[in-house]
Amino acid sequence: MDNKRSNPKPVLAIVGPTAIGKTTVSIDVANKVNGEIIGLDSRQIYKGMAVGTAQPTIEELAAAPHHL
Repeated sequence: MDNKRSNPKPVLAIVGPTAIGKTTVSIDVANKVNGEIIGLDSRQIYKGMAVGTAQPTIEELAAAPHHL
């Protein structure tokens, strides 16, 4: 079985410490390339743990498609 994609899409990782603007950059890039954002912050998988995670605002979530 051949699982190779004929036209794979590139993946861009934007990494860094909390509160340096990764979300803003991610939204700008996603809008320019018609992409989507996959958030991989390990602390955001816990419900109710908003402290120390710098979760995107409602406006930021609406600016580009986001996935956990």
